[in-house]
Amino acid sequence: CTTDEAEMIKRSCGCAIPQLVAPDAPLIDLRGFSQSPGSIGSVSPVYVAEIIQPRLLEIIAMIRDQVTEHQLQQALAGGIILTGGGAMLPEVDVLFNKVLEAPTRIGQIGELYGLTDKLRHPDALGVIGMLDWMLDSTDTMQQSSGGRWRGRPSAGGSVISSLASGVASFAKSFSTSS
Repeated sequence: CTTDEAEMIKRSCGCAIPQLVAPDAPLIDLRGFSQSPGSIGSVSPVYVAEIIQPRLLEIIAMIRDQVTEHQLQQALAGGIILTGGGAMLPEVDVLFNKVLEAPTRIGQIGELYGLTDKLRHPDALGVIGMLDWMLDSTDTMQQSSGGRWRGRPSAGGSVISSLASGVASFAKSFSTSS
């Protein structure tokens, strides 16, 4: 199957720890995906997890190496918050906890105005965090015209219009300062 199809299988049927896949989990039907000669028609979710786990262990090893190189071991005592699409993989927090020996949890978005059903997933946290920082920083950042960005929208305001205004102003401040 293609990379996009493999991603879809990972998101819908993947697990970070093969031993935690339910023994009676149904086989994954691959007939709807692109096939090459000699392809099989279905796979076990355990098999998919056995493909996923080594990739995750490689990522965790790289993180551990960076933590060691920069002497940040004590920072791990405060815990790890996983964000991004990979954070939605079942049991990924358990694997990080076990390998890095640090409390680990999946990041959650706090108070958010509008579109909460679309933005409450860990894969949106990076962007939301940057936008939140940008909106909180509006007191110190000015537009090139000397005006200030709009702050957080009121409960009845539009988060999209406020974010769009802030992003546009932020971009303008860089394009005119060069």
